[in-house]
Parts: sequence; C-alpha cells; structure tokens
Amino acid sequence: MISLFAMLFMLGILVLLIILGRLFRYPVRNIFDVIELARPTNDAEFEQLLDPEYEARLRACMSRDEFRAEQRIRIHKLFDCMRHRSFNTLLIAHFAWLEWRRWAKEPKTEENRARLFLLQEVLRSSMELRVYSLSVIPTLAFWILFRVDRWPVLVPRLSELREASSKDGIYAYSRLTTAVGYLSLFYGERCYDALMMKLHGAIPKEF
Repeated sequence: MISLFAMLFMLGILVLLIILGRLFRYPVRNIFDVIELARPTNDAEFEQLLDPEYEARLRACMSRDEFRAEQRIRIHKLFDCMRHRSFNTLLIAHFAWLEWRRWAKEPKTEENRARLFLLQEVLRSSMELRVYSLSVIPTLAFWILFRVDRWPVLVPRLSELREASSKDGIYAYSRLTTAVGYLSLFYGERCYDALMMKLHGAIPKEF
C-alpha cells in the first residue's frame, strides 16, 4: 500500500514537472529570441538590495517598525529580481545548448573554437547561477509567505543572501552575462547592446 502511494506521488510529481516545463519553457531559436524574451533586470537595484553597508544605513536611520516595513518591500523587490535573472538564465542556457549542437559539427576553425569556448563558459556559468538561484529564491519565498519581517526577534537581512551554496550571486550573474555578451558579438554590436540593456539595464562601460 505504501509503495503504491509512493509510486502515485512520484507519478504526480513527474506529471507536474512536465506541465510546468511546457508552460514555462519559451521557444528559443537564436540570440534574437533571447533578446526578445529576456526579462529586464537592473544591476544597480540588485546590488543595492544585497549591499550590507546600504542596509546598515537604513537600519540606523529608521525606527524598528519603519525598517521592518522597508525590508518587506526590499524582500519583494529581490524576489522579483531573482525570478527575472533565473528566467533569463534558462533562456540563455537553452540558446547555448542549441548553438553547441550546431557549431560542434562545423569545421574547427579559429573562430569556431572561440565560439565553442564561449558556449562552454555560458553553460558552466548558467549552472552556477542556477545553483545560487535555487538556494535564494526558496528562502525569499519563505520570508514572504510567513511574513518573517514581522517576527519579534528576527529581522531578515538581504545582504546575507549575496552568497548562497558557496556561490556569489553578483559574480555568478556577471560571469554569465560577460560570456554571453562576447558570444553575441558574433552577431554584431547592435545585438550586444540590445542584450546588455535587457540583462543589465545599461550597456557596460568596459567590456
């Protein structure tokens, strides 16, 4: 009886994963689809949310109740930022797999080797960012669902979430976007500019 229940439970989980996969797996054919589908993110906002000095200044200049209210808003902001970055990571990883399958069959020219190297870097860094996201997003969801900002003893610190599962969130995202940025240059500078605007909210001054 227990084994039957376990099998039904696992079957239900599998069906749910298949449904979610179809609902949230967007069709990506090329870099232009990534640019079109990517959700806008802003580096300045993300870094400020994880900045321990900025958070400490907020705590110092606000009353306890004011800080709790502000932290609730900031938790929701970070949750949205992480969802957008996680979504963009999936798009980029899917694009990289398609490109890898395509270019791995082509003659090994110098340009092709450079492209394959960048694709490998995109895939590695996307995995690193996924590990980070899978640690941080559930934590933020727990804080939101159970209103941790109202708990009498604990006031959650967003700055503690910069590192999770031995990954630095800011570095991991920078590594991924740098690699895919170089890759996008194979399609032209306009493509690079459009992609960076989506992934960073601005075009990096130095690249």
